Amino acid sequence: NALYMVGVSQLNQGNYSEAIQTFDNFLGKHVNSVLAPSAALGKATAQFNNNAVSDSLNTLNALTSDYPDFYLKDVVAYEIAKRHEALDNIPKARELYQEVVSDFPDSQWKNMSEQALERLDKEHPENDNGNA
Repeated sequence: NALYMVGVSQLNQGNYSEAIQTFDNFLGKHVNSVLAPSAALGKATAQFNNNAVSDSLNTLNALTSDYPDFYLKDVVAYEIAKRHEALDNIPKARELYQEVVSDFPDSQWKNMSEQALERLDKEHPENDNGNA
């Protein structure tokens, strides 16, 4: 769909506010499209890059409930953990990164989550759940 591609282009060019609007427009018109979950992920990415972290987290949470069979579940799970980390909810971030490691053992996002867990252990030893 052309509208989806415009949103992707805006996102890639760093035009985050415009991308959010375009993805919203797409989702409003094509909620049942095969591209809808990807549009929601694009919207969440644009929101995060536009410093709207809570909005981004809400978009990702809605994506998981609205599209439970989305083929990029590992990406979404990692991104949700990343939002919790950005909101300084370190225990929740740690829990969610660990879920990515456990639930998606063959995913590249497993490695990213392991790296995030190591970083959290160094940066927030007070919240390490006894793993230090």
